[in-house]
Amino acid sequence: MSQSKSVTQIRHYRIKKANEKYYISSTKLFPSLHELVKHHSVEYGSLCTTLSRSCGSRRKILILPPIPENPNFKSWEISHKSIKLVEKLGQGAFGMGRYVSL
Repeated sequence: MSQSKSVTQIRHYRIKKANEKYYISSTKLFPSLHELVKHHSVEYGSLCTTLSRSCGSRRKILILPPIPENPNFKSWEISHKSIKLVEKLGQGAFGMGRYVSL
């Protein structure tokens, strides 16, 4: 969890592993998860803020295997050609909302 102006906000970060090192940003690598958390509890580095405490501080923390990245989506950008407009959902001051399929 991270503290910001007396408002508690929950942030999720993808922790990656390469060559037996853990990282959130590839500019800083750590030999263990403990070292990664310890570092980001003091310095925010590439995070929005420093880590203050775990959401599960009163219960066991469970680290699950990562959700595999979809090889069809190599970036957050999706080609306009791959989008099929299915149905108009609504329209408002900021534009039109549509249901689409990829």
